[in-house]
Amino acid sequence: MSEILEHQLEEVPAVGLTCKVCGHSWKRQPGYACPGVPWYEWDNAPEGLKTKTQLRAQGLRLKKGARPAGCIWYGKKQSWIWLYGADQAGKRPEPTEKQLAAAQRAREKQKALRTCSRCGVEQQSLRDLIDGVCEECSYQEFISEQRQRAVNWAKRILAAPEEWMILDTETTGLGNEAEIVQVAVLNPATGEEYQSLVRPLGAIPPEATAIHGITNEMVQDAPEMSEVALQLASLLTGKLFVVMYNAEFDSAMLQQTHSRHGLEIHLTPSCAMKWYAIWFGEWSDYHNSFKWQPLPGGDHSALGDCRATLALIRKMAGVQESEEE
Repeated sequence: MSEILEHQLEEVPAVGLTCKVCGHSWKRQPGYACPGVPWYEWDNAPEGLKTKTQLRAQGLRLKKGARPAGCIWYGKKQSWIWLYGADQAGKRPEPTEKQLAAAQRAREKQKALRTCSRCGVEQQSLRDLIDGVCEECSYQEFISEQRQRAVNWAKRILAAPEEWMILDTETTGLGNEAEIVQVAVLNPATGEEYQSLVRPLGAIPPEATAIHGITNEMVQDAPEMSEVALQLASLLTGKLFVVMYNAEFDSAMLQQTHSRHGLEIHLTPSCAMKWYAIWFGEWSDYHNSFKWQPLPGGDHSALGDCRATLALIRKMAGVQESEEE
């Protein structure tokens, strides 16, 4: 590397201050030292001067004691890039067999370090691996682990069917004023089913009827929630929790409808929809969670959706049809 010196400045008319050593010019006193060799810009360096990297690409290496013949200021790294003439470099010697073997071993070692321990696919960089596993395998491992959680949940509750019930509702809408117009409960231990229409205080809008098919005429003689609540209470008494497909919505509708009739209801909900989303395994980077899925086999009737929910839990647990009988 060249010595760092003081600039030997002289005034040049119409140019400013010019260093007699490096040849660079400034309009005012320079703020850093002289490189001690001619200073070029990237686009005006002599053709015969090369960087170490350029020389290496030509199969050359610097001779011992070689000193720079010029330089370029690299502003991004605030450092000099030194330039050398061809006479300051010589041809690189051919590597020996021992060196070639060592280089091959090093390449194989680096390849092994970049290779995923799961799928065996070599990655472009070590940064593409997490604990030796590629991003795709890490993702699949995560999906598999989460799916197993859902399987375990389904198996666990099916092993104790007397502890819970399945419940579903159909409503006049989705908002804060919506009411239940149909409710159903299914006992997974006995197969006992209960379903009832419910007469709401308000009307069923056409858009709700278009989904579940329940009309105002169908519920005009149905019992109000105050009557249905008694039957629900008797069916749910002693159960540890209630499984619903979209428990957040159904729980809110139950609380909302009971409240409008001056009633109270206390449930411990468990959401089959959230567990099925995990089991299904479609991840959303945007929401940083699993995407919710429609209820397979659901028919938008309260009892039909209860049956579909039980079938789904059995599917998640890996229960075969012959085992269900």
